[in-house]
Amino acid sequence: MTPEEFRTHGHALVDWIAEYLEGVEQYPVGSQVQPGDIRSMLPEHPPAEAEPFADVLADMDRVVMPGITHCSTRGSSPSSPPTSPMRRSSATWPLRDLECRA
Repeated sequence: MTPEEFRTHGHALVDWIAEYLEGVEQYPVGSQVQPGDIRSMLPEHPPAEAEPFADVLADMDRVVMPGITHCSTRGSSPSSPPTSPMRRSSATWPLRDLECRA
């Protein structure tokens, strides 16, 4: 990946996150899938070659987002805070600087 491609994909990801935050109130609070649903939508094996980044973001909307628990009020938490160091780390690493916003 060239630096320019990285920049383009990075901007696309930031836009995707910003659009999510702008419309978080449109999502149901609880997950809309049953255990195993997301796994069944994933291929058995990873792709042999890289997929277009737009396809990755589309998979986020199609596959991942239905399984997410959303919050739309500043400071709200859909569950109690993670207690183990691993849960704390994995729960906060991707979006540690973002807050749920009304």
